[in-house]
Amino acid sequence: MHKASNPNAFTRNLHGLEYHKRNAGDVAQNVKRGLQAVVLFPKHLIGQVLGGDVEFIEPSRHEKRMAFRPEGSKTYQQAQATVADEAVARHLAENEDQRLFGRLGVDDPDQAEAMQTCADRAMKELFANQTIGETLLFQFQQGGADGRGYVELPVAQRYELLPADADLRAVCLKAIAEAIAIAKLED
Repeated sequence: MHKASNPNAFTRNLHGLEYHKRNAGDVAQNVKRGLQAVVLFPKHLIGQVLGGDVEFIEPSRHEKRMAFRPEGSKTYQQAQATVADEAVARHLAENEDQRLFGRLGVDDPDQAEAMQTCADRAMKELFANQTIGETLLFQFQQGGADGRGYVELPVAQRYELLPADADLRAVCLKAIAEAIAIAKLED
């Protein structure tokens, strides 16, 4: 039997049987929850008739799905905008990384050393803020397999030193770029 690829996906993104199963499951649960509220908590039924709220025994499937959606986005349009904004932020961070270090990394040893110092400082701050773990910080500080630092590595090898999660990688890339920009302003 085919299982939904994302159990927390918006219902409007489902197709065919998945869509109908989701709706049928939600209706069945709502009937069950309504009966529980009437039988087990009749005072809440009276309260609802008079305009109050009903207390249910368990959250609905819909409420559980809502909890997994992008923070602050409860409607489909808000979630799509949040996802688009995050994608733009990742794209800008990756472009900034390639603008700073090029596709093959920085060749000039003096420039590379200054930029690496900034990158190390940025990653240490992310570790101090508990954004990244100790293992990732250590891996970043070790550099590439040939001993070169992050800024001297080609793109693919640079990204091996960063988190696999695209959003967290974008946070790291942005922090590194900001640290270098601040250092340039201070010079």
